Amino acid sequence: MTDDTHLPPVTPADVADALPAHGIDTSPDAPAGSPKLVFSGAWEQELLISGVVVFALLQLPGALQHRYARVAVHLDGPVSTAAAMAYSYGMLILYTLISSFLANLAARAYWVGLIGLHSVFPGGVRWEKVRQGPITVDEFRRRLPTLPRLIAAADDFCSVIFSVAFMLVLMFGISILWGGVLVVVSWLAARTFMGGAHASDVFAAMMAILLVPALAFTFDRMLGRRLRPGGVPERLIRGGVRTSQRLMMMPLYQPILLVLFSNVRRRAAYPAFYALVAALVGFYVLNDSVIGREGLMLESARFAPSALERHGVDARTYEDQRPEDEIDGVTPSIPTDVIGGPYVRLFIPYTAGRHDAAAAERCPGLRPFREAGLHREPADTVDRGGDVAALLACLARLQPVRLNGRPLAGVPFRFRTDPRTGVRGIVGYVPTQALPRGENVLEVGPSPLPKAREKDEKEKTRQPYIIHFWL
Repeated sequence: MTDDTHLPPVTPADVADALPAHGIDTSPDAPAGSPKLVFSGAWEQELLISGVVVFALLQLPGALQHRYARVAVHLDGPVSTAAAMAYSYGMLILYTLISSFLANLAARAYWVGLIGLHSVFPGGVRWEKVRQGPITVDEFRRRLPTLPRLIAAADDFCSVIFSVAFMLVLMFGISILWGGVLVVVSWLAARTFMGGAHASDVFAAMMAILLVPALAFTFDRMLGRRLRPGGVPERLIRGGVRTSQRLMMMPLYQPILLVLFSNVRRRAAYPAFYALVAALVGFYVLNDSVIGREGLMLESARFAPSALERHGVDARTYEDQRPEDEIDGVTPSIPTDVIGGPYVRLFIPYTAGRHDAAAAERCPGLRPFREAGLHREPADTVDRGGDVAALLACLARLQPVRLNGRPLAGVPFRFRTDPRTGVRGIVGYVPTQALPRGENVLEVGPSPLPKAREKDEKEKTRQPYIIHFWL
């Protein structure tokens, strides 16, 4: 709060002097003692634009999440890492823009309300009519800001908020750009010099190399004042600073950062900046990872089990019970829980990050159908029926299926791409004529993993997918 200690009462003249740029008419024609509002219409346009932009932006996080889920199931290695980075930073950009426009909308409405209040009561608080004790009134007069100061502060906030928001947007956008560049370079390097292997290791190494010049800022703060101008250490640090400026494209956003940090109290500027970034990242993680995917919720029912498995019915395993916009690239599924026809269609998703590595390790002799990278469908131009049969047999071993406790036999699998979600997988049509009426249970093994990941204790305890259906 602004400290207005020992300030005299606000007069109309003070208002006219303090608010020439905040919508108050200070011209000689204004009635004495009653400053009037003169709105140019700019604030109305600002409110309208902010509202429209917020409404439009609120549609984008869900669309981006849906698109990423549709693509992520087909990716692995550095391409998957880069896609995840681009998605994360893209969501942060959207959250930054949404929060900034919402804050501007609220702050500008608050500003308009303050100006309207001051135009009606230009004399401010009539302290003699405040029904509080003398000590409380004295503290209020000393500590509470006046309306002119609140109006000016709200207007300053509205003027600054977009520069801060777009500074963060540029920083996140540059991170996306460099992520894409490193993916392309690491893929080309691995393909050229390592036969296509170790692309993820090359990506991590190049990421570390990219961050090396930024160490110059740390060394400068620690040693810069003690270095001899023109010496080798001084030139190395200066070169690192210049390189980092170019690589990180600092001329686009660093002036905003320096202006803000050099004009605002340091004890407030840095904590506020880091708190803002932490709030954006925290909201993204909470909304996208915890609430959006793990179903975080308030719960008071103590005797209602949340575990599904054999003692419950998992709605994710029924395609007609999934949310329309949900894309699940891991959970096996059947069309519905009550089967009326002679077959039940079982679909097992194929995930590049799980099945590719597991198939290469556990089914020696399999030949890949294509190289990893950008392809235009259909990419397979040669009929390789033998390889397809071998791959289907391999996948059936990696993720075995049991029906009512017995291994599923005699059901051929085929490849299928879900037309709604774009998820690829294998599909088998299980005959139902010989099955008992009532409840039946399909048990599908957990998604296969590379041997290195199977050592994880959490992965060892993974349970098969249980699909109940009724005839």
